Amino acid sequence: MEKKLTNSGPLRKPADKHSIYAIKIYQVDRDTVASWSKKWEHTGVESLYDKPRCGRPSKLTQEEKELAQQYSKEEPRCLKQVVERLSQKTAKRLSISSLKRLAKKARLRWRHWFSLMGTAQ
Repeated sequence: MEKKLTNSGPLRKPADKHSIYAIKIYQVDRDTVASWSKKWEHTGVESLYDKPRCGRPSKLTQEEKELAQQYSKEEPRCLKQVVERLSQKTAKRLSISSLKRLAKKARLRWRHWFSLMGTAQ
């Protein structure tokens, strides 16, 4: 049987209402939802969990990360001092770029840091 083509390629099977809801809620492409659905059919609940990823383990424990965030809030304009305080407290050396990544993960932004100091820009 010959496939019918449109300007954008072969005609696709219409998505069911659950797929449409998932596309709207998660703001993803319908191919992504189809991939999730296939994984669910093959592996069930296991497909919902993220697989371990490669990369270096974190130098800091969760408590040390929270301490770094606290220090960053206290001294937002001087990250070198934050690194130094953290190094003295934990005996672990952290780069400024790592500290910035940690702050970004905690949703701390420079603008927010300045507002914490009472000097909003």
